[in-house]
Amino acid sequence: MPRASYYVNAGNPLQTELLPAHQLDLEFPYAGHRSAESVQLRNSVFLKLLFLDLGLAIPFSTIGAFSVTYVTVMFATYVIFSAVQAARDGAAREVIPLFCVGAACLFCLYAFNPAASFWMLVIAMLMGRFMFRFGVHWSHRCTTSPLPRQEARIIRERWKGYLRVISLLPPSAALIAIIFDSTSLFVMLLATCCAVQLLLFCRSRTALVAVKQAITSWCAYNNNDVVAPGIFQSPAGTAHNRRVNLLGNAAIVAWCCVMMSLQTAIPEMGGPFLPFLIFPGLFFAIVPAVMLAPLLQEALRCRKEIDSEPHWQQVTAELNDTPNPISRNNYFMGTLDSDGSPLLLSRSVFNEHAHFLGSSGSGKTARGLCPWIERTIWLGMCSLIVIDLKADTLELLSTVISALKDLQRRTGQVMPLKVFSSQNNLATHGFNPFLAEFWQDFNLYQRTDILCAALGLIYGADFGAAYYSSTNAAVLFETLRMFPEIRSFKELAERCHYVISNPKKTKLLPESAKNADHLYAQLVRLADFEQLQVAPGSIYPDEVVEQAIDLADMFRRPQLLYVHLSASLAAGSAPAIARLFTYMLLTASTQTDRQCPVYLVIDEFQRMVAQNLEYLLQLARSMGVGVILSNQSMADLKSDRRDLTPIIEANCRFRQWFDAPSSVDRALLKDVAGETIEELGGWSVGNSANGTTSSQSGSEVILPCLSTNEILDAGGHPKKSIIRLSRGDGYSQHAGLPIVIRSGFHISASEYERRKSMPWPEASRGMFVPAVLLKKSLQHELLNRPSMIREVDGIVLPQNDGSTLSPNDLFDGLVRPPEKKRRRTKDKE
Repeated sequence: MPRASYYVNAGNPLQTELLPAHQLDLEFPYAGHRSAESVQLRNSVFLKLLFLDLGLAIPFSTIGAFSVTYVTVMFATYVIFSAVQAARDGAAREVIPLFCVGAACLFCLYAFNPAASFWMLVIAMLMGRFMFRFGVHWSHRCTTSPLPRQEARIIRERWKGYLRVISLLPPSAALIAIIFDSTSLFVMLLATCCAVQLLLFCRSRTALVAVKQAITSWCAYNNNDVVAPGIFQSPAGTAHNRRVNLLGNAAIVAWCCVMMSLQTAIPEMGGPFLPFLIFPGLFFAIVPAVMLAPLLQEALRCRKEIDSEPHWQQVTAELNDTPNPISRNNYFMGTLDSDGSPLLLSRSVFNEHAHFLGSSGSGKTARGLCPWIERTIWLGMCSLIVIDLKADTLELLSTVISALKDLQRRTGQVMPLKVFSSQNNLATHGFNPFLAEFWQDFNLYQRTDILCAALGLIYGADFGAAYYSSTNAAVLFETLRMFPEIRSFKELAERCHYVISNPKKTKLLPESAKNADHLYAQLVRLADFEQLQVAPGSIYPDEVVEQAIDLADMFRRPQLLYVHLSASLAAGSAPAIARLFTYMLLTASTQTDRQCPVYLVIDEFQRMVAQNLEYLLQLARSMGVGVILSNQSMADLKSDRRDLTPIIEANCRFRQWFDAPSSVDRALLKDVAGETIEELGGWSVGNSANGTTSSQSGSEVILPCLSTNEILDAGGHPKKSIIRLSRGDGYSQHAGLPIVIRSGFHISASEYERRKSMPWPEASRGMFVPAVLLKKSLQHELLNRPSMIREVDGIVLPQNDGSTLSPNDLFDGLVRPPEKKRRRTKDKE
């Protein structure tokens, strides 16, 4: 016997016992049914109505007391048997109503024989009640999300008033027929109302489609009776109850017709009364739908209008306004593909790191990073750093700016935004880790370790890797020991060159000085970026120094930082600068009073991956920094030396695949997908002496929750993706199993294209353009160089002899010892 844990819903493995007690306010339509299955259910209901009507044709042809008694007893027996079955199935709400209906039928048969007007009034009341419930179901179904709840309430109340009026038409027609003592008048009035509706509203195909879809929805909506957080539940009850309601009311109406036929004269059975008498079930189901045609058509038009609009903005706005403390300020990630229920995640999930994967064009940025960034800024009260290592377009920066403007418009909150770029022709803020307020508080060993980790100079723990790592650390430590007042990477590179060139004057081993080429190359590369050399008393204006990036301040007050690093243009320096920002941020977190959470987004992070990635993620989690990683495939994290896949799996609580381009991703998804039990059927056909024989069989088999076909389908679909949450949160309790979701764009396609083509922002206070600043500095230096006077052909010309000392020459003059005078020796011959 398989264990109970195998019996899980592969599409939505919801752990209902872990769900919060608060009911989720959102209403998303159930999306797990197929159109062919819904049509089949609708047709089966109408087929049963037709059988009911045809079953009554025989008693109608021989009207008499015995036939009426027979129909009444059979119907009462059926209803009472249904009540017993409901009691056995545990449906307590259905037991008492069914039992009362059966008892009432028998009581009316044997206790008294009321007039035809009584049965006509019963038919009218049942029809009016069914009409109201039918209209309420369709109006609520068409005004679910993404329509805002406040707007939906207004529309529903307006339509409910219309339903109250229209549901009084059948009872009114019955009262008029009673007054004039004509049962045929009742049917004539109902037929007239239907004819008017057909002529006025059902002449177009849209109205007929609305009537057909409304009937289908009544018979088949949420046929599996799925109860999940956020799924709209019909106010008319479950699909089974709705079908029973329709068939039961039709059966009661048919029985009332039989009873009424005994009280009605034979001539009155002709004319308009005859169709109602012969087909009471179909008449009862079709008349309310036709009379509600205007409402059904308007509701369908409303649903189509809201379905054509992106609903991310509406849902997130509703999450902010909801009184539910659990779902308030959550992230809306999309809807489950299996049933349409919303996937909501709190901020605490992303405090434990997240990972977005997807190849180019899969929507990783447009449907993953951009909505997440915009929602994070929308929530406010946190700092956000975006390191863009792709940087071919500026949609991430544009998303930050747009969200910042929207936050200021809605709440009045102003969050500072700083930008950093490694390109010399773009305006940027300065960043100098050596001027951080906490840098001088570290000892030499701590400074050495921080710089080695940031520059990617720690290669591993193997013998050879450890040797070269210790060599880099030794050279860097000696440089910082001899020159503790270093203020920039340019100074650090110059002094490191001196230490390497003069090992005898330092405490370095000669072999260490020879093997420090990688260290020196990294320092020279960073020294070439003027953006990293901002320091007081230099060529930089005072406001540039004052407005330089301070990572420690990110923990004190909410602010935004965008780091633009094109790894394609600078494959060596961009990853080094990215690691520098990352490690200096974590270093700042250890030395600062953390008053607000900080989130670090790294797009294409595989380009800056170092050997100490695990330590980085663990330290970030303990320091309150949520790291959001993004790259194309898990295969990017595997190399000949090390596989970083287990590190990502162990340290990222949330992961989302927009496609699985490599076999590594597909194998990983199948491995963590879990298993479920499904029933497979089989059949066989054979020939024997008695003719053709056939047999059917069924068996339970254990299958993976996600097959390869489903993984490929999710990757190839423009709106599907696969999400895995290692531990449940709030209303998202999915046992750590992957689930397939649907998520569209949070903005229109035209707006997204506009953001992608956004130009780089102009220089503002505290920003500078490195190329312009260097050009001005060079011109100033040339104008102030000392010159010599020389005469050419009798004309006196100023000449620059190039004798101006460069910074390197000045430095060499300070640290390079004077050359010893050579001894003059006479040649002795």
